[in-house]
Amino acid sequence: MSRQINRDNSETLPNGWHRERLGDIAKITTGGTPSRENATFWNGAIPWITTSLIDFNVIDSAEEFITPEGVASSAAKVFPAGTLLIAMFGQGVTRGKVAALGMDAAFNQACVAISPFPLAHPAYLFHYLAFNYEAIRNLANSGSQENLNAGLIKSIQINVPPLAEQKAIAAVLSAWDRAIEQTAALIAAKERLKQGLMQQLLSGQRRLRQFRDKWRQCHLGDVFSDRREAGYDGLPMLSVTLDAGVVRRASRDNPVRTSLEHDEHLLVRKGDIAYNMMRMWQGGSGMAREDGVVSPAYVVCQPSVEIDSRFADHLFHTPRMIFLFWAYSYGLTDDRRRLYFDGFSRIPVELPSVAEQRKIADIIDRLDGELHLLRQKRDSLGVQKRGLMQQLLTGTVRVPKSLLKEGSAT
Repeated sequence: MSRQINRDNSETLPNGWHRERLGDIAKITTGGTPSRENATFWNGAIPWITTSLIDFNVIDSAEEFITPEGVASSAAKVFPAGTLLIAMFGQGVTRGKVAALGMDAAFNQACVAISPFPLAHPAYLFHYLAFNYEAIRNLANSGSQENLNAGLIKSIQINVPPLAEQKAIAAVLSAWDRAIEQTAALIAAKERLKQGLMQQLLSGQRRLRQFRDKWRQCHLGDVFSDRREAGYDGLPMLSVTLDAGVVRRASRDNPVRTSLEHDEHLLVRKGDIAYNMMRMWQGGSGMAREDGVVSPAYVVCQPSVEIDSRFADHLFHTPRMIFLFWAYSYGLTDDRRRLYFDGFSRIPVELPSVAEQRKIADIIDRLDGELHLLRQKRDSLGVQKRGLMQQLLTGTVRVPKSLLKEGSAT
């Protein structure tokens, strides 16, 4: 597009940058939807994008496709790869999100396309709009449903440095994006490895070389007993979560408050398995890593010397055990199902020797440790990127001249 930036509404900033309206540095175009009643408009070869696909990402696949006839008969338009999209409305937190097209595509009327003029760099605008997501959402009209519109999006204020600096800033932030994406890919690969090993090692499909003894068949009641001891003062209150197992209640973002005294809670010892009787079949169990007290709505299982708690903790999160927990729960509907200790104790299992249990648990624990470090790295990179965005997109910190030369050539 040959049109240059319209400086009529421009404000010069102290650092030499300009503050511009988005509508003055880019063309804003709304989308459209071909009639659903005409079959010839649909199932063509042109990708058709909806707000559900917009998530601070590059969109390179679509769920629906339209035909050239569908484009010609509606407000839908085909835009080239690299065009930016903003969701004007949608469910939940969708409104205000930005994405870039990774392919030529059309889109519905819930989105707008942003086609930057020559002195505005698309990648810079992408990062700027993503960083200001909350502010953009707050521009929405008030009413029964808060939506953006093309006029509001045109009014978004953008800090615009020289083009070479825009490119350099985008290059720096994109480097952090690549590092985050690479770390996320490592996490996904490690999680797949863990799931595969759990499936094989915890079922006996794959044996460790030093162990050849046959696994014995028993029931969970043979290796666990129901601990029904009252708690006492001085112990931390613990919760059983779906995502993190047994944790201190105070560590949760929204801890559930209780009026019960400590002695009205159940005692849980380090190494016990505690579970939520209403959520056991959804993964609501975990091994206690310290003594504490839990809600009397939980069940506390004391392990015998014939089972390693870490092994049991991993075993209880496998698909087969999750199904058995569901099958042995009482209740006519899933929202009423409860796994009491009586049902828990009757569940059949096959167990290796305690020595093999410990070795298997060691392997899975090591993978968990590696995953924890990778997630910490990913989160740290995200925090670093957010800090860079705050500094670079406001001009608080300027990119080095060497990067400006490099960026001007891209």
